Amino acid sequence: MQSLNTLPFRRVFRELLQCRRSVSECTRNFATKLGQPHWETHPHLLQPGEVTPGTTAIEYASRRAALAEQLPSGGVALIAAHPERFMSHDIPYRFRQHSDFMYLSGFNEPDALLIIEKGADKHGREPGFSMLVRPHDPKREIWDGPRAGIDGALQAFAADRAYSVAAPGDALRSVLHRASSVLFDSSINPAVTALVEAAPPSGRSIPSPPTPLPPLTPLT
Repeated sequence: MQSLNTLPFRRVFRELLQCRRSVSECTRNFATKLGQPHWETHPHLLQPGEVTPGTTAIEYASRRAALAEQLPSGGVALIAAHPERFMSHDIPYRFRQHSDFMYLSGFNEPDALLIIEKGADKHGREPGFSMLVRPHDPKREIWDGPRAGIDGALQAFAADRAYSVAAPGDALRSVLHRASSVLFDSSINPAVTALVEAAPPSGRSIPSPPTPLPPLTPLT
């Protein structure tokens, strides 16, 4: 193989252009800008089908299915993401996702909520996976970087349904309304906890203290 400095300049330039076109062709069908690497935009970091390095979307789905299997019929597990923490007014610490949240989704943004449902057998419902995520905010994304948003949660993280955590509407309320039991750790993210506690329909409430999630690591 010839080194670059021995190749004619025009040939090197053509090869660089071709390389650039290949990257463009690879990413043109993935319009969503995510807040973390994706295998279509960062093929040097992730293999096809991986959500995070070494872990595929299928593996994350199997982990969620294993958790759903441990839930009672009609049960729901709510798993909150860590909040963003700041060392001063507008300078954040480096974000680290909550381990359980990362283990089940691979989603590396703050202030989100995973909803894992186990359908009641008598209704024949399958386990469901929903996400509440931060919506796109062009002004904030200039400073904080891109967000996956609702479209990214659906496309890149295989959510069955996705909603804005800023305005979930009746989505969370309907989940809690049909749940036979709810597992939720209120200590992870105060903002998400306030959202969950405000969601139950009249006559129902989240158990207090909330039932902690079972250990998630052994579920593989």
